[in-house]
Amino acid sequence: MACPVGTYQPLAGQASCLPTDPGYYADSNGSAGQAACQPGTYQPNASSSGCLDADPGHYVASNASAAQAACNAGTYNPLSGSASNASCIQTEPGHYSLEGAPAQLACWPGTYQPLA
Repeated sequence: MACPVGTYQPLAGQASCLPTDPGYYADSNGSAGQAACQPGTYQPNASSSGCLDADPGHYVASNASAAQAACNAGTYNPLSGSASNASCIQTEPGHYSLEGAPAQLACWPGTYQPLA
């Protein structure tokens, strides 16, 4: 019997399948191994059939990641699936952003931010 999607078995003659580890996936029946999520993607769960794209405001820089990293406050990232913190854009003067922001925000009337 073939191992179902999300599981694998590297050895012959086994009675059970192994769940994929977080950061890995098995996307077909009968997988002999688990595949690592690529930069820009992650998988927090075991027994997965695929990887998730990094959310806007986040990035995933390494292979086999189980989590995404947030852009620092003062930077933002409007794109999903980013593979580097270099994709986090510095806010412009007159704007700000919080950690993990997908967009910069304009300062409220009566306030300002002279720094980029």
